[in-house]
This record gives sequence, structure tokens and C-alpha cells, in this order.
Amino acid sequence: MKLDYDCIRYLLISIEESKNPRLLASSLANDKYNVKTVLYHIECLLDVNYLEVSKPINSLASAYNDYFIFRITMFGHQFLDSIRNTDVWNKTKTTSKEIGVTTLNSILKIAESIIANIITSKL
Repeated sequence: MKLDYDCIRYLLISIEESKNPRLLASSLANDKYNVKTVLYHIECLLDVNYLEVSKPINSLASAYNDYFIFRITMFGHQFLDSIRNTDVWNKTKTTSKEIGVTTLNSILKIAESIIANIITSKL
């Protein structure tokens, strides 16, 4: 499955906004992102330590494990804070596409550079 950074952003924002202290990852599926896509991207977020979750729960609906999500880690918050603003996010995606670099680290660096430029222009 191809990594979808819009899905990553959607998941982090949804998790942060949730009032549920034990949010079931599969419950984040919607019309745009099905259960399989959500669980795949949750596992990608786990790979980079952006989430703290329960032990895996076997999912009959998907080849991927389900999880209770406890919290976003500081690393996850740092990434989310860099891409939260819609204008920054859109510029980040455009720049990433133009230069042909789509790693998580490059997405973060591009977003941080855009934010730095905004800050500099305000000084």
C-alpha cells in the first residue's frame, strides 16, 4: 500500500481531537479512508513512534492489527504541529511534489522551512 500523508494528517488530527482515552484505531475509518487504509497508516505511525497504543488486537476486517490508541507522543505532536495549518500543509505537499521527495523527514523539514519563512516575514 502506498503511504498517504493526507491520511496521516487526518489520523493525527482526529486522534488529537478525540475525547476518547481508548480510541479504537479502526473507528477512524470513514468514506475517504477504509479500515484497511486506516490500520496500515496507524502501523506506519507506530513505526516512527508517533503513537502510544495497546497491544495489537486481531482484526477480522483487515489483514492489519487494530489497536486502542492511548495518545500521540511528543514526536507525533511535533510533526502534527508542523503540518496542522492548512496553508502550510498545502504548500508542503506542493513543494514536496515539485522536488520529488516524499519521505516523512523531508515532509517535516519542508513544513518547518515554510513555517520559518512565515515567521521571518512577520518580523
